[in-house]
Amino acid sequence: MLLHLLICLGCNIQSIIMMSYELDKYDKFSLKILMVSTEYPPIPGGVGRYAKNLTEGLKRAGMKVSVLCNEKGKGDYHGIDPENGNNSRTILDVIDEYVPDLVHIQLEHGLYGQKMDTINPNKLSTNIDKFYKECKIPIITTFHSAYPLRQWIELSKHPNLLDKKMITFPINLSKQIIAYWKRFINYRSFNTANKQKMHLSQASIVFSNYLAKIDSRTMKNR
Repeated sequence: MLLHLLICLGCNIQSIIMMSYELDKYDKFSLKILMVSTEYPPIPGGVGRYAKNLTEGLKRAGMKVSVLCNEKGKGDYHGIDPENGNNSRTILDVIDEYVPDLVHIQLEHGLYGQKMDTINPNKLSTNIDKFYKECKIPIITTFHSAYPLRQWIELSKHPNLLDKKMITFPINLSKQIIAYWKRFINYRSFNTANKQKMHLSQASIVFSNYLAKIDSRTMKNR
């Protein structure tokens, strides 16, 4: 299967779990893929390394692959950035120019400007949400992060919380409480956002049993 090829060429992780849509109608030797990853070498990071390995593997297999990434990465197209509120438009414009058969998103929410509200969790968003709703070609999404509640909340741990200085500790503690609260109330919205992107993707690639369970429920509800 095409999706098996996409996974196997990407990395050597043994515990990859895949939920696929039927994409076998494509001839891999004429297939054009747009790889989208904000992070791409020489930018350091695991998402970028994975995207580069996958891109090179697909090219060796005979596919045409172009990369859209941040200005600091050595891709074919540039313009996406966590701070760029027009990321969706950038991706759609590159699709119009490159005319790929499918687009493969390397999804790490923080790399696409994830925003969380302290009061209203329904406002959680990234700056590629509009792309998912408007894209007219098949989307494959690789989900690079999924968190049980405890791990999700610990992501907001304040680095200076253990500093017991009389002046800074109350400030750090108050910041930590607010950060924990923001994470807690947005947890369900974060999972909902993943489900929505799974629903709008023709295939999802995940790296954890936790997210695979969400994916399997989403596929059943299609």
